[in-house]
Amino acid sequence: MCHRLADLPQLDQHDLVKERQSTEDLNVRSDSEQEERTQFVAERIRDAMRRRGWVDDEGRPDITRLADATGVRWQTAQYWVEGRNKQPPRPKNLGKIARALDMSLEELIGAAMGREPEGKAWREFLDTELGRSMTPAERHALAVMLWPNRPPDVGRYAMALAMLRA
Repeated sequence: MCHRLADLPQLDQHDLVKERQSTEDLNVRSDSEQEERTQFVAERIRDAMRRRGWVDDEGRPDITRLADATGVRWQTAQYWVEGRNKQPPRPKNLGKIARALDMSLEELIGAAMGREPEGKAWREFLDTELGRSMTPAERHALAVMLWPNRPPDVGRYAMALAMLRA
């Protein structure tokens, strides 16, 4: 099921300000936890590439092949494979990577590694029609996402889910 942006719940400015001010929704994770998750996803990508035979003559992951399969620059694929970013790939890219490597999102992100967010916005999103429509893999993908710039609100969760489904 694919959702268009127009189908996503719309929040007015008051709702957005209220969400940003809520300290209950701060879903900020430590730098070490972000790094651990990034390295975990990078390891999963490397393992899947090896299983598919996407390696060069020396047995290293073939970054160009992943870049071509996902439609990104080789530098971006290199960041994913080597875990160079301070956070895992963005939701839309996680979906591209999973499809390219013929694996589910759950397999890619290792659903067991994450815990569900504790904030009010997560619970409110789960109560929406869109939240209830998530597959277990989509739910886990959103649950382990990192939100470095500001805490997520219902609209950001909806946008992230739409990008996963794109």
